[in-house]
Amino acid sequence: MFKIFFVKALWLYLFFILSPLWCFIYFSGAAEMVLIPSGTFMMGGKTEPDQSPIHQVLLDHFYIDTYEVTQKEFEKIMKYNPSKNKGSSLPVEFVDWFEANEYCQKINKRLPSEAEWEKSIRGGTDSKFYWGNTMDERFSWFKLNSQGKTHPVGKKLPNSYGVHDMSGNVWEWVSDWYASDYFKNSPHKNPKGPDSGEFKVQRGGSWSNLADYHSSSYRMVYGPSGKDEFNGFRCAKSK
Repeated sequence: MFKIFFVKALWLYLFFILSPLWCFIYFSGAAEMVLIPSGTFMMGGKTEPDQSPIHQVLLDHFYIDTYEVTQKEFEKIMKYNPSKNKGSSLPVEFVDWFEANEYCQKINKRLPSEAEWEKSIRGGTDSKFYWGNTMDERFSWFKLNSQGKTHPVGKKLPNSYGVHDMSGNVWEWVSDWYASDYFKNSPHKNPKGPDSGEFKVQRGGSWSNLADYHSSSYRMVYGPSGKDEFNGFRCAKSK
């Protein structure tokens, strides 16, 4: 009986000692993720017709990358670096939707849905930007402060969830197909976008755009095979 007790005690000890270590390894470094809690938020905006109506969405909890995927991370998995503006700590760019989706799948993640992305940028806010209603250079790389190029990830202030660069630096692919009227009839819980379409959705604005494109609700339409030096992404993961 003592032997059984000892084995159980040893197992519990190792579990509680190694579990935090595993979490640290998994969620540390440039690839760390932030847990976005389950619950409702108000999605949409008033500046463009395809952002209407503002509607309540319920999401299960999920993880999202703290930073945009860097060139170093992308090249390690995909064995090439398509970016035009080279730098290991810069966000990978000049990637199409298929490349972004493949990368996330190869590391057992996925692209975030459009709803997950918007909840992640808002961080509980309903303002135009996640910090307020006017552009603030402390939070975003955009046309007037970027010097016409991308910048290393994580140099701007994060939102209330601790996520960096969701406004600016590069546009971010999401998983959803685009439909201009999708918000009028989208599911209340865990919407995934239309079943098919011609274009995919990008979010967040980039170094090449003026402030209005960086709002939390702005929806960019882009062909899934399209590539440009302002197109990047980050991954998500179900809890």
